[in-house]
Amino acid sequence: MLTCVSVPESRLAQHYEERYETYRSFGTGLVETLAEELLPAGGSVLDVGCASGGLLARLQPKAGYAAGLELSATAAEAARAHADEVVCGALDADPAPRFAYASFDLVICADVLEHTVDPVASLQRAAGWCAPGGKLLISVPNIGYFAARARVLRGRFGYDDQGGIFDSGHLRFFTQSLLVSLVADAGLQLVSTHAVVPALRNSFPLLSRTPDRVSRAVERRWQSFGRRRPQLLGYQLVAVASPAGGGG
Repeated sequence: MLTCVSVPESRLAQHYEERYETYRSFGTGLVETLAEELLPAGGSVLDVGCASGGLLARLQPKAGYAAGLELSATAAEAARAHADEVVCGALDADPAPRFAYASFDLVICADVLEHTVDPVASLQRAAGWCAPGGKLLISVPNIGYFAARARVLRGRFGYDDQGGIFDSGHLRFFTQSLLVSLVADAGLQLVSTHAVVPALRNSFPLLSRTPDRVSRAVERRWQSFGRRRPQLLGYQLVAVASPAGGGG
C-alpha cells in the first residue's frame, strides 16, 4: 500500500526527487546486519527514509510487517514492492506522517537525521513509533572522519552533489559525541554504538598490490584499530537505542 500525504512543492521535496538515483545507491553492510539482528522474527519494522526499499527488501523475509517513509514520490513507489505500507512524506513534516503510535519493533533512521532542521525533535517523533521493548537503529555520517577533517583544513568545506559526508542535502553535522548527545537529548536509552571504518585500500590504493595474505592481515588490524577510534576513523556512526524504560 502506498499512501501519499500532502507534501508542499518545496525546494527540499524537489531536491530528493532529483537525487533519487544518488540516494538509492547509499547504504552500508553494518546497518543492514544490525537491522537483521535487531528485528525479531515476525516483527514489525519501519524504515524512515527508505529510499527505493533496498533495506526493506532484505528485511522482508523476516518481518511480519514492513513499512517505509520516503519523501521522494519516485523512490516511495519503488519501495512499495518491498513493503506492506509506504508513506510518501517527510519525517519532520507538519502534520506528522500517520503511523500507529508505539507499533514497531524496529524503527530505522539510517542517514536521515542530518537532513532535518531539528534532529532531536525528529528522533523523538521516530521514537514515538517504536513499541515498548523495541529498538531504534540510527546512523549518521561523521564530520570528524579524518578525510573530512583534512578537507576542512584545506579550506574545502563546500557541498557535494554525489552524496557522502558533505552531501548538499545535509542540514546538520555529527561527531561521535554529538550522536551520543542526540540520543540522550531525545530521551532515549543508548544501547550500543558502532562505526563503519572504510577499507584501508580506499585511502591507500597501493595496498592492493601487496600479496592477499598481507593485505588481509593489515586490513584486520586496521579495522580493529578503527573501531577503537570511531571519532577519527569512522566514516559512518551508528547507534542502537531504546525508548526510555524500554530496556536494553
